[in-house]
Amino acid sequence: MFEHLGKPWRRRRYELLDHLECLKSRRLRFSGFTVAGVAHGMPAAEVDIACVANVLQAPLVGGTGWSAHGTRVYYDHHGHELALADVVSSAIAADGLLELHAPVSLHLRDGEVCAVDIQRAALTHFCYIRSFVELLAQFGLPDAVVTQQANGAASEHRLLYRKTRKQLVWSCVHTALTLVRLGDAEGHRPRTPPRGRKSRPTKSTLPLGLRAPAMLPPLGGWAPQAG
Repeated sequence: MFEHLGKPWRRRRYELLDHLECLKSRRLRFSGFTVAGVAHGMPAAEVDIACVANVLQAPLVGGTGWSAHGTRVYYDHHGHELALADVVSSAIAADGLLELHAPVSLHLRDGEVCAVDIQRAALTHFCYIRSFVELLAQFGLPDAVVTQQANGAASEHRLLYRKTRKQLVWSCVHTALTLVRLGDAEGHRPRTPPRGRKSRPTKSTLPLGLRAPAMLPPLGGWAPQAG
């Protein structure tokens, strides 16, 4: 099924969108799955262009529009139409973002897929989770959590699980899981010590704005504001 994936990502893997319950696992490993046929760490140039619905952060692009068939069209800074392959190449060079026809986005860095976002449309599988407390019960306590505020009330909670390099976004407005991010989109990479040397303690790789709480409140009887 995934024979088109290259080198270390050519191993047979399962498609995560078909097995979303695996997202709960504390042993989730990028080497074991693909998302919409894309493997974490694969060369961005090997992403099937036919699967790309939108390209962001491509310096070559001066404007966008829509064709008569409802597909996005890109123009350079002189108003000339660009080939999608050129736009994708520009985004790869600029560490951009590819939005696929599947409800999935790919974050690019150094010519590779460094993170994958699974959007809300693909997460309806988790509609049985009706509250933030239930989310914690299903996925486990995170290593860090930050709450966004809007008009004095909580609008969303972002949870970070360091070991699996996974982030969840729970919307208090929609009372739903709206995003799962797998990987390091914020520019942080896990450091690997050189061969023959012992690993030294490193600074926290939490994205800006996330902080590890001293202790998360117990699940029983506790829920954050508005969600």
